[in-house]
Amino acid sequence: MGLTMNLLAFQTKQDSSIGNKITTNALALLDQPYVAHTLDDEPVEKLTYHLDKFDCVTFVEYVLAKTLAAKDATDTDNQTLEDYLRQIRYSHGIIDGYGSRLHYFSAWIHNLVSLGYAKDITSTVGGIPYKKTINFMSAHLDKYPKLKNPTTLAAIKQAEASIRDLELYYIPKHTISALAPRIQNGDIVAITTNIQGLDIVHTGFALWQDKELHLLHAASDIGKVMISKEPLAQYLAKHKAQTGIMVVRIQ
Repeated sequence: MGLTMNLLAFQTKQDSSIGNKITTNALALLDQPYVAHTLDDEPVEKLTYHLDKFDCVTFVEYVLAKTLAAKDATDTDNQTLEDYLRQIRYSHGIIDGYGSRLHYFSAWIHNLVSLGYAKDITSTVGGIPYKKTINFMSAHLDKYPKLKNPTTLAAIKQAEASIRDLELYYIPKHTISALAPRIQNGDIVAITTNIQGLDIVHTGFALWQDKELHLLHAASDIGKVMISKEPLAQYLAKHKAQTGIMVVRIQ
């Protein structure tokens, strides 16, 4: 009974928040197709986004940038969707080749927090330290043709090294059900992994549905933007390579 009351309190509190604005914008994209590598089609790195196809990261980026830009309509700082997208996708908001893109999602989160747009609440929700050596891209050059460029490879290695200095936390998947009431609609959920050298394997938004916490995401296995059929805890339980989550709340 106490858990149900807490959950209802979180949902009521969330009704008029930016989290629900994020959720509304994300739900508007339901059933749009999942397409991988949409940012890698151009020979030269430039600000690219699509309204009709997404991977898990570009889905989160587009929804977030759209929400922040709409919020600014009543503010004095009228940044556009493109302005926000550039800031959250690229290191220091500067497009300087493939290596300037924030390929690792833990670095993406750190950048978002540094900009003041969000707070990483993983540790306060109940997370524990997440310690890994991050080097997946530089260790798998065959998967990333653009890393044949020595300058680009050096930028990626520098990005990997910087992640080692971050204080990261995650919520192990066996504890998610108990901690779920502390997560709100529109929180960014980043799924950690046991894949060597990789920090995050998938991402999406938290969504409460029928008193259960689900994942609103661009799903590669189903091929579209959707709400997970199972609650988040069960969703992770069936994926052996997924170990838990990080949670980021937009300010």
